[in-house]
Amino acid sequence: MKLILEYIKRHLGIFLLSILFLTMEAMADLLQPTLMSMIVDRGIKNADIHQIFFFGLIMLGIAMTGAVCAVIRNRFASQVSQTIGRELRQDMYHNVQQLSMENIDRLRPASIITRITNDVAQIQEFINGIMRIMVKAPITCIGAIILIMIQTPKQAPVIAGIIFVVSLLILGNMRIGYPKFGTVQKKLDRLNGVTREFLSSVRVVKAFHAEEEETEKFERVSLELAYANMAALRTMAVFSPFINLTVNFGIVLLLWISGKEQSVEIGRLMASVNYMTQVLFSVTMISNALNTAVRAAASSKRVKEVLEEK
Repeated sequence: MKLILEYIKRHLGIFLLSILFLTMEAMADLLQPTLMSMIVDRGIKNADIHQIFFFGLIMLGIAMTGAVCAVIRNRFASQVSQTIGRELRQDMYHNVQQLSMENIDRLRPASIITRITNDVAQIQEFINGIMRIMVKAPITCIGAIILIMIQTPKQAPVIAGIIFVVSLLILGNMRIGYPKFGTVQKKLDRLNGVTREFLSSVRVVKAFHAEEEETEKFERVSLELAYANMAALRTMAVFSPFINLTVNFGIVLLLWISGKEQSVEIGRLMASVNYMTQVLFSVTMISNALNTAVRAAASSKRVKEVLEEK
């Protein structure tokens, strides 16, 4: 990850601007359920049309502000991620040009191609995700948890338990997933190597009618890549449903506890459920973002090997 941070520092101004607009977007999302609870408890409950219009207009204004911030943030995120991807490819290509044949043979041409294309693409996706999901999801998650405790203070133990269980699941996902995604990239190297060998010696293959042998070789390495991908994705398939189950269980428990308390206002309960839904969405995004981070970390290590080769 050190390599990625070094390239982000080159565009720190735009990166921080993107994070600023992302934070404003997240705050706009967090305010919506609270304003809705005010419409219900102050307007609809008391049949006060002025309160309904007042808070409704505030909701509309905040929603429009959040939408504008999202557009600007997307523009900055795309600009930074694409620029860093271009710089990485240029730096790698320039360094490869200076290497001796011994260096190139050691790194293997097929692996170099994979690192310049696929590994850089993984890093681009990660940088773009930082400015779209990886910062917004924690802000939304923490903000929603705080607002749940404000809306329904007695739910704090439920929230704490959910956070603890979800954190354990996410850490387990990262610990198991990291080596699996590294294996995927190595299998992709092998697939590119077999393809390159065939294309560079296609005349010899046709002259000796060795198409069947080459097809079997390609099918074998392609199958290995498919199995490696399935093993990595199977990890996500195991952990993600348990994370969703934990947060949904928290929503049910929240409703059950609130149902026993006659003093809880309907608007506040609606806001708490909406915030729990935001927590579920944020936790899912955090889990997916960490999987992207794991792949980016593996790709970053491989890119760094090329850049540091002398």
